[in-house]
Amino acid sequence: MYNKRRIFGEVGDPWRDDAPCGARVRARPTPRSRIDQRDWDRFAVASGGSILGSYRHMTSWAARNWFRQRLVLLRIEIETAEGARKIGQCAVSVANCGARRFVDGIHLAPGDEAYWDDAFAAVLRAMGPGSYQYGGEWSLEPAREAAIAATVGVDIESVRPLVVQAVDFARWPDWDDYYRGVVGNVRRAATAAPRRDPDLAVA
Repeated sequence: MYNKRRIFGEVGDPWRDDAPCGARVRARPTPRSRIDQRDWDRFAVASGGSILGSYRHMTSWAARNWFRQRLVLLRIEIETAEGARKIGQCAVSVANCGARRFVDGIHLAPGDEAYWDDAFAAVLRAMGPGSYQYGGEWSLEPAREAAIAATVGVDIESVRPLVVQAVDFARWPDWDDYYRGVVGNVRRAATAAPRRDPDLAVA
């Protein structure tokens, strides 16, 4: 079990592009027409994201809720001497009332986790002032309230503890041994999964 946090807060003005926090990191809203679905999903998996961060899940959710929410997909880059390099991605839903919610958090490439604070600040600069929610039941990220509280311009309104249950697959020698012990509904879902996603591989 992992103790998580769902964080509600306000981002106020001034929220300038030249803010000192995250000066080398930029977040760019990216049209869906310029996003490769497979590349997005591969990045999400490599960075430890959940199914909520998959391209198909997010766009399906956006289609069902188009009348009250819009979905913004962001590419997170760091400026280096060699040019810009992608280090992360995320999605933010924006309600008609203006409230914003991070969908599955910020996905950072392996080895770039130390840039989380800068990436978070960069996303806020890109999205602008408003009310934000970060965290959720599906996330296995470490608690982020200290880093969020330290972000320039952010006031945390509330933090709600969450408990996430996870399966420790180290208890079974292989997938088949685990599979034999699960309930029928799970086995049926596992059987149907390769038909829905031909590229699925279980190792």
